[in-house]
Amino acid sequence: MARLAHIILRNGAIGLALIACLACGGDGGSDSTDVAGGGISGTGISSGPITDFGSIVVNDVHFDVSTATILVNGGAATEDDLRLGQVVTVAFTGDTATGRATANSVTYARDLAGPVEEIDFANRQVRVLGQWVPTDRLLAASDEGQPDELHLEDFASDDTVEISGQFDADGVLHATRIERKGHSGPQEVEVKGAIQNLTQNTFTIRDLTVDYRHAMMMPHMLTEGFLVEVKGTVDNTGTVIATEVTVKDNPSPVAGSPAGTEVEIDGFITEFHRFASHGELTVDQQRVRKTESTKFKGGATADGAGLGLNVRVEVEGIVGDDGVVIATVIELDD
Repeated sequence: MARLAHIILRNGAIGLALIACLACGGDGGSDSTDVAGGGISGTGISSGPITDFGSIVVNDVHFDVSTATILVNGGAATEDDLRLGQVVTVAFTGDTATGRATANSVTYARDLAGPVEEIDFANRQVRVLGQWVPTDRLLAASDEGQPDELHLEDFASDDTVEISGQFDADGVLHATRIERKGHSGPQEVEVKGAIQNLTQNTFTIRDLTVDYRHAMMMPHMLTEGFLVEVKGTVDNTGTVIATEVTVKDNPSPVAGSPAGTEVEIDGFITEFHRFASHGELTVDQQRVRKTESTKFKGGATADGAGLGLNVRVEVEGIVGDDGVVIATVIELDD
Protein backbone atom coordinates (compact mmCIF):
# COMPACT_ATOMS: atom_id res chain seq x y z
CA MET A 1 0.00 0.00 0.00
CA ALA A 2 1.53 3.27 -1.09
CA ARG A 3 -0.05 5.86 1.12
CA LEU A 4 0.77 9.50 1.50
CA ALA A 5 2.14 11.12 4.63
CA HIS A 6 0.14 13.36 6.90
CA ILE A 7 1.23 16.15 9.25
CA ILE A 8 0.47 17.86 11.38
CA LEU A 9 -1.60 20.09 13.69
CA ARG A 10 -5.12 18.75 13.86
CA ASN A 11 -7.23 17.34 16.70
CA GLY A 12 -9.88 14.65 16.39
CA ALA A 13 -11.89 12.73 18.94
CA ILE A 14 -14.70 10.19 18.68
CA GLY A 15 -16.78 8.13 21.06
CA LEU A 16 -16.15 4.41 21.30
CA ALA A 17 -17.56 1.65 23.48
CA LEU A 18 -14.77 -0.17 25.23
CA ILE A 19 -14.51 -3.83 24.39
CA ALA A 20 -12.23 -6.83 24.91
CA CYS A 21 -8.64 -6.23 26.05
CA LEU A 22 -5.41 -7.66 24.79
CA ALA A 23 -2.02 -7.43 26.43
CA CYS A 24 0.79 -5.91 24.41
CA GLY A 25 4.48 -5.97 25.23
CA GLY A 26 7.96 -7.00 24.24
CA ASP A 27 10.30 -5.86 21.52
CA GLY A 28 11.46 -3.01 23.71
CA GLY A 29 7.97 -1.74 24.57
CA SER A 30 6.51 -1.45 28.04
CA ASP A 31 5.88 -4.73 29.84
CA SER A 32 2.15 -4.68 29.23
CA THR A 33 -0.44 -2.33 27.84
CA ASP A 34 -4.17 -2.95 27.96
CA VAL A 35 -5.88 -2.08 24.69
CA ALA A 36 -9.63 -2.14 24.26
CA GLY A 37 -11.23 -3.30 21.08
CA GLY A 38 -8.57 -3.94 18.49
CA GLY A 39 -10.80 -2.07 16.05
CA ILE A 40 -13.55 -4.70 16.30
CA SER A 41 -16.19 -1.99 16.75
CA GLY A 42 -15.15 -0.44 13.42
CA THR A 43 -15.04 3.09 14.81
CA GLY A 44 -11.93 5.15 14.45
CA ILE A 45 -9.77 7.98 13.10
CA SER A 46 -8.04 8.16 9.73
CA SER A 47 -5.81 11.06 8.76
CA GLY A 48 -4.09 11.89 5.51
CA PRO A 49 -4.53 13.69 2.20
CA ILE A 50 -7.53 13.13 -0.03
CA THR A 51 -6.19 11.05 -2.92
CA ASP A 52 -9.41 10.42 -4.86
CA PHE A 53 -13.16 10.85 -4.71
CA GLY A 54 -16.12 8.56 -4.27
CA SER A 55 -17.09 10.00 -1.77
CA ILE A 56 -13.49 10.70 -0.64
CA VAL A 57 -10.51 8.37 -0.50
CA VAL A 58 -8.07 8.70 2.41
CA ASN A 59 -5.42 6.07 3.16
CA ASP A 60 -6.85 3.82 0.42
CA VAL A 61 -10.29 3.73 2.06
CA HIS A 62 -13.44 5.09 0.39
CA PHE A 63 -15.34 7.11 2.99
CA ASP A 64 -19.00 7.87 2.39
CA VAL A 65 -19.37 11.53 3.46
CA SER A 66 -23.02 11.98 2.47
CA THR A 67 -24.15 12.24 6.11
CA ALA A 68 -20.88 13.53 7.62
CA THR A 69 -20.34 16.82 9.40
CA ILE A 70 -17.73 18.63 7.30
CA LEU A 71 -15.59 21.51 8.52
CA VAL A 72 -13.27 23.46 6.21
CA ASN A 73 -10.99 26.00 7.87
CA GLY A 74 -13.29 26.12 10.88
CA GLY A 75 -16.52 26.70 8.97
CA ALA A 76 -19.40 24.41 8.03
CA ALA A 77 -18.95 22.98 4.54
CA THR A 78 -20.21 20.32 2.14
CA GLU A 79 -18.63 17.52 0.12
CA ASP A 80 -18.29 19.96 -2.79
CA ASP A 81 -15.83 22.01 -0.72
CA LEU A 82 -13.38 19.11 -0.34
CA ARG A 83 -10.42 19.06 -2.73
CA LEU A 84 -7.77 16.62 -3.92
CA GLY A 85 -4.67 16.83 -1.76
CA GLN A 86 -6.29 18.43 1.28
CA VAL A 87 -5.02 16.75 4.43
CA VAL A 88 -8.07 15.77 6.46
CA THR A 89 -9.00 13.97 9.65
CA VAL A 90 -11.89 11.53 9.25
CA ALA A 91 -13.86 10.11 12.18
CA PHE A 92 -15.51 6.99 10.80
CA THR A 93 -17.67 3.93 11.43
CA GLY A 94 -17.08 0.68 9.57
CA ASP A 95 -14.43 -1.90 8.80
CA THR A 96 -11.59 -0.23 6.89
CA ALA A 97 -10.28 -3.68 5.92
CA THR A 98 -13.13 -3.80 3.39
CA GLY A 99 -11.88 -0.59 1.80
CA ARG A 100 -15.10 1.27 2.62
CA ALA A 101 -16.45 3.02 5.70
CA THR A 102 -18.87 5.78 6.69
CA ALA A 103 -17.48 9.14 7.72
CA ASN A 104 -19.10 10.73 10.76
CA SER A 105 -17.02 13.89 10.38
CA VAL A 106 -14.36 15.28 8.06
CA THR A 107 -12.13 18.14 9.20
CA TYR A 108 -9.79 20.16 7.01
CA ALA A 109 -7.60 23.08 8.15
CA ARG A 110 -5.03 24.80 5.95
CA ASP A 111 -1.42 24.77 7.12
CA LEU A 112 -0.15 27.94 5.44
CA ALA A 113 -1.80 30.90 3.73
CA GLY A 114 -0.15 34.03 2.40
CA PRO A 115 1.70 35.64 -0.50
CA VAL A 116 4.34 33.82 -2.50
CA GLU A 117 7.74 35.41 -1.80
CA GLU A 118 9.97 33.33 -4.05
CA ILE A 119 9.92 30.21 -6.21
CA ASP A 120 12.89 27.84 -6.53
CA PHE A 121 12.14 25.94 -9.71
CA ALA A 122 15.39 23.97 -9.59
CA ASN A 123 14.53 22.44 -6.22
CA ARG A 124 10.75 22.46 -6.80
CA GLN A 125 9.81 24.54 -3.78
CA VAL A 126 7.96 27.75 -2.99
CA ARG A 127 8.60 30.26 -0.20
CA VAL A 128 5.58 31.63 1.70
CA LEU A 129 5.83 33.63 4.96
CA GLY A 130 9.47 32.69 5.38
CA GLN A 131 8.76 28.99 4.93
CA TRP A 132 10.34 27.01 2.10
CA VAL A 133 7.70 24.45 1.05
CA PRO A 134 8.84 21.48 -1.08
CA THR A 135 6.38 20.12 -3.63
CA ASP A 136 7.73 16.56 -3.66
CA ARG A 137 4.41 15.32 -2.23
CA LEU A 138 2.15 17.59 -4.30
CA LEU A 139 -1.07 15.93 -5.48
CA ALA A 140 -2.91 18.92 -6.94
CA ALA A 141 -2.69 22.64 -7.61
CA SER A 142 -5.39 24.96 -8.89
CA ASP A 143 -6.90 28.40 -8.95
CA GLU A 144 -9.67 28.79 -6.39
CA GLY A 145 -12.81 27.03 -7.60
CA GLN A 146 -11.14 25.79 -10.79
CA PRO A 147 -9.96 22.34 -11.97
CA ASP A 148 -6.65 21.00 -10.69
CA GLU A 149 -4.58 22.03 -13.71
CA LEU A 150 -1.80 24.26 -12.35
CA HIS A 151 1.91 23.43 -12.09
CA LEU A 152 4.65 25.13 -10.10
CA GLU A 153 5.63 27.08 -13.23
CA ASP A 154 2.16 28.70 -13.25
CA PHE A 155 2.75 30.47 -9.92
CA ALA A 156 4.47 33.83 -9.50
CA SER A 157 5.70 36.05 -6.70
CA ASP A 158 2.89 37.90 -4.87
CA ASP A 159 0.33 35.23 -5.76
CA THR A 160 -1.77 34.52 -2.68
CA VAL A 161 -1.92 30.81 -1.93
CA GLU A 162 -3.38 28.35 0.56
CA ILE A 163 -1.28 25.26 1.22
CA SER A 164 -2.17 21.93 2.81
CA GLY A 165 0.57 19.47 3.57
CA GLN A 166 2.65 17.42 5.95
CA PHE A 167 5.40 18.52 8.37
CA ASP A 168 8.62 16.56 8.71
CA ALA A 169 10.94 16.24 11.70
CA ASP A 170 12.65 19.53 10.82
CA GLY A 171 9.36 21.45 10.77
CA VAL A 172 9.37 21.68 6.97
CA LEU A 173 5.92 21.62 5.36
CA HIS A 174 5.69 19.35 2.29
CA ALA A 175 2.77 20.53 0.16
CA THR A 176 0.10 18.08 -0.93
CA ARG A 177 -2.17 20.84 -2.29
CA ILE A 178 -1.59 24.45 -3.36
CA GLU A 179 -4.54 26.66 -4.23
CA ARG A 180 -4.14 30.16 -5.67
CA LYS A 181 -6.64 32.62 -4.25
CA GLY A 182 -8.30 35.38 -6.21
CA HIS A 183 -8.10 38.00 -3.44
CA SER A 184 -6.36 41.34 -3.81
CA GLY A 185 -5.24 43.86 -1.23
CA PRO A 186 -4.59 43.25 2.49
CA GLN A 187 -5.84 39.96 3.84
CA GLU A 188 -5.39 37.54 6.71
CA VAL A 189 -2.43 35.19 6.60
CA GLU A 190 -1.91 31.99 8.56
CA VAL A 191 1.13 29.97 9.53
CA LYS A 192 1.86 27.02 11.84
CA GLY A 193 5.07 25.96 13.50
CA ALA A 194 7.26 25.90 16.59
CA ILE A 195 8.08 29.07 18.55
CA GLN A 196 11.73 30.15 18.37
CA ASN A 197 13.60 33.20 19.64
CA LEU A 198 10.80 34.20 22.01
CA THR A 199 10.93 37.75 23.42
CA GLN A 200 8.41 39.95 25.21
CA ASN A 201 6.97 41.16 21.91
CA THR A 202 7.99 38.76 19.14
CA PHE A 203 8.97 35.22 18.22
CA THR A 204 9.99 33.50 15.03
CA ILE A 205 8.69 30.51 13.10
CA ARG A 206 11.68 29.45 11.02
CA ASP A 207 12.57 32.65 9.07
CA LEU A 208 9.33 34.51 9.84
CA THR A 209 9.05 37.13 12.61
CA VAL A 210 5.72 37.30 14.46
CA ASP A 211 4.73 40.35 16.52
CA TYR A 212 2.18 39.05 19.06
CA ARG A 213 1.81 42.15 21.28
CA HIS A 214 -1.85 42.69 20.39
CA ALA A 215 -2.83 39.11 19.67
CA MET A 216 -5.56 37.12 21.34
CA MET A 217 -3.81 34.20 23.03
CA MET A 218 -5.37 30.74 23.27
CA PRO A 219 -5.27 28.87 25.53
CA HIS A 220 -2.33 30.18 27.59
CA MET A 221 0.96 32.05 27.57
CA LEU A 222 3.74 31.17 25.15
CA THR A 223 6.84 29.07 25.74
CA GLU A 224 9.85 28.41 23.53
CA GLY A 225 9.27 25.33 21.41
CA PHE A 226 5.46 25.37 21.64
CA LEU A 227 3.60 24.51 18.45
CA VAL A 228 1.29 27.37 17.49
CA GLU A 229 -1.11 28.53 14.83
CA VAL A 230 -0.80 32.23 13.99
CA LYS A 231 -3.32 34.42 12.17
CA GLY A 232 -2.73 38.05 11.28
CA THR A 233 -1.56 40.43 8.57
CA VAL A 234 1.83 41.18 7.02
CA ASP A 235 3.38 44.64 7.43
CA ASN A 236 5.76 46.34 5.00
CA THR A 237 8.79 44.70 6.66
CA GLY A 238 7.45 41.18 6.16
CA THR A 239 6.59 40.75 9.85
CA VAL A 240 3.28 39.08 10.71
CA ILE A 241 1.24 41.29 13.04
CA ALA A 242 -0.65 38.57 14.87
CA THR A 243 -4.31 38.96 15.72
CA GLU A 244 -4.59 35.44 17.15
CA VAL A 245 -2.06 32.90 18.43
CA THR A 246 -3.37 29.45 19.29
CA VAL A 247 -1.18 27.01 21.20
CA LYS A 248 -1.55 23.42 20.00
CA ASP A 249 -1.26 21.53 23.29
CA ASN A 250 -1.60 18.15 21.58
CA PRO A 251 -1.62 18.47 17.79
CA SER A 252 -2.00 14.75 17.13
CA PRO A 253 -5.13 13.88 15.10
CA VAL A 254 -5.75 11.14 17.68
CA ALA A 255 -5.71 13.53 20.67
CA GLY A 256 -8.65 12.95 23.00
CA SER A 257 -9.67 9.64 21.44
CA PRO A 258 -10.56 6.96 24.01
CA ALA A 259 -8.76 3.66 24.43
CA GLY A 260 -9.82 1.20 21.77
CA THR A 261 -10.07 3.74 18.95
CA GLU A 262 -8.94 2.30 15.62
CA VAL A 263 -6.30 4.53 14.02
CA GLU A 264 -4.71 4.98 10.60
CA ILE A 265 -1.95 7.61 10.40
CA ASP A 266 0.29 8.43 7.48
CA GLY A 267 3.19 10.74 8.21
CA PHE A 268 6.84 11.49 8.71
CA ILE A 269 8.68 9.93 11.64
CA THR A 270 9.53 12.97 13.78
CA GLU A 271 11.02 11.20 16.82
CA PHE A 272 12.94 7.93 16.75
CA HIS A 273 15.37 7.96 19.70
CA ARG A 274 13.17 5.66 21.87
CA PHE A 275 12.69 2.95 19.26
CA ALA A 276 15.68 0.81 20.23
CA SER A 277 15.07 1.08 23.99
CA HIS A 278 11.26 1.27 24.22
CA GLY A 279 9.96 0.28 20.79
CA GLU A 280 8.46 3.75 20.32
CA LEU A 281 8.47 6.33 17.55
CA THR A 282 6.42 9.47 16.87
CA VAL A 283 4.42 9.97 13.68
CA ASP A 284 2.32 13.10 13.07
CA GLN A 285 2.87 14.19 16.69
CA GLN A 286 1.46 10.84 17.88
CA ARG A 287 3.47 8.35 19.96
CA VAL A 288 3.37 4.85 18.50
CA ARG A 289 4.54 1.64 20.21
CA LYS A 290 5.38 -1.65 18.55
CA THR A 291 4.71 -5.05 20.14
CA GLU A 292 5.70 -8.63 19.35
CA SER A 293 2.56 -8.80 17.19
CA THR A 294 3.29 -5.70 15.09
CA LYS A 295 3.70 -6.47 11.38
CA PHE A 296 6.38 -4.56 9.47
CA LYS A 297 5.95 -4.06 5.74
CA GLY A 298 7.51 -2.35 2.74
CA GLY A 299 11.08 -2.96 3.84
CA ALA A 300 10.72 -1.85 7.45
CA THR A 301 11.74 -4.37 10.13
CA ALA A 302 11.16 -4.81 13.84
CA ASP A 303 14.79 -3.97 14.63
CA GLY A 304 14.38 -0.53 13.01
CA ALA A 305 15.91 -1.23 9.59
CA GLY A 306 14.44 1.12 7.01
CA LEU A 307 13.07 3.43 9.70
CA GLY A 308 14.39 6.75 11.01
CA LEU A 309 13.78 10.48 11.19
CA ASN A 310 11.93 11.94 8.19
CA VAL A 311 11.03 8.50 6.85
CA ARG A 312 7.39 8.40 5.76
CA VAL A 313 5.35 5.56 7.20
CA GLU A 314 1.81 4.34 7.52
CA VAL A 315 0.75 3.19 10.96
CA GLU A 316 -2.34 1.16 11.74
CA GLY A 317 -3.23 0.40 15.33
CA ILE A 318 -5.38 0.91 18.40
CA VAL A 319 -5.23 3.64 21.03
CA GLY A 320 -4.05 2.19 24.35
CA ASP A 321 -5.05 3.25 27.86
CA ASP A 322 -2.07 5.60 28.04
CA GLY A 323 -2.94 7.36 24.76
CA VAL A 324 -0.12 5.69 22.82
CA VAL A 325 -1.13 3.98 19.58
CA ILE A 326 -0.34 0.27 19.79
CA ALA A 327 0.74 -0.55 16.25
CA THR A 328 -0.65 -3.54 14.41
CA VAL A 329 1.11 -2.50 11.17
CA ILE A 330 4.05 -0.19 10.42
CA GLU A 331 4.70 0.16 6.71
CA LEU A 332 7.12 2.28 4.71
CA ASP A 333 5.30 4.83 2.57
CA ASP A 334 7.00 5.12 -0.82
